[in-house]
Amino acid sequence: MAARHTEFPLLVWTTLLAVAGLTAQALFILRFPRPADPWWRLGAVYTLLLSFLGTPVWEGFPGAATRVLLPLNVACNVLALRRRAPLRLAPGLQPHRLCRTADSARCAGTQ
Repeated sequence: MAARHTEFPLLVWTTLLAVAGLTAQALFILRFPRPADPWWRLGAVYTLLLSFLGTPVWEGFPGAATRVLLPLNVACNVLALRRRAPLRLAPGLQPHRLCRTADSARCAGTQ
């Protein structure tokens, strides 16, 4: 269905990237289980919801899935921040590189 809509190719790509992002967030929640953490439980519930979303939620550009699964996004970001997960896709923004320009006393644990 998405391949037929060539009027707005940018919307097709951004929707594809949004689905990839939601999938990566769900995998992050599943990869690092922390049942005692309320943020993880929220993310786990919305990860479960992700698997049951129907066609009307995924249709259209950009689709409602990004709005429906917004709590998954928030939970994943909070958990990634708490884990101090490095930005593996952006090597210029990794903590050890940022510490070269930041206050070295604050960054001592990241080097």
